[in-house]
Amino acid sequence: MGKATLADGHNNSLKEEFGEIQFNDNALSGICIFNLSLYSKKNYIIKLDLMPNISEEELIKILLQNQKLFGSIEIDNLMTGILQKRLSQAILKQSNIKDFSRLCNTLSEQEIARAAHTFKNLDFVIIENSGFEQAQAARGGVAGNEIDEKTMKSKIVKNLYVCGEAVDICGECGGFNLHFAFASGMIAGENL
Repeated sequence: MGKATLADGHNNSLKEEFGEIQFNDNALSGICIFNLSLYSKKNYIIKLDLMPNISEEELIKILLQNQKLFGSIEIDNLMTGILQKRLSQAILKQSNIKDFSRLCNTLSEQEIARAAHTFKNLDFVIIENSGFEQAQAARGGVAGNEIDEKTMKSKIVKNLYVCGEAVDICGECGGFNLHFAFASGMIAGENL
């Protein structure tokens, strides 16, 4: 569970989500990311805090305790019990700690503080989305003000009924899009 914050190109926070965050080979995923993607644009930033319930200072203390416990094993085990190993390695690399053959007891307090800071402040610049083929829902379509909401009939094109994702409506995760597709489809069908 983490916190994902969407920021614009000027680093102004726009929206925040809490929940599961999934790291794929070349993308972020998970419900938090899906919800933020409704508002995201190219060059916006997704800021992750992988442990939002504790402060950076508390995380430093935990990592220092782990250093004592795991002193004689490789540094990529420093976050054992907190993060999956590959994610730990990525955080260490981002913190400019790249030699994983080092032992935990060789890390300086400054390096541990850097790792804790990265852990709480991972930034990802949005380059692009994963495309329509990977989409959970789609935006675009006929504008809502061009449709009679009581019948789903187009106000512009005679005898055209529009429903589901053909309407420019997209909700957050939680079944909203499916509900709208079913409900608008029923309304359109009843009014044909």
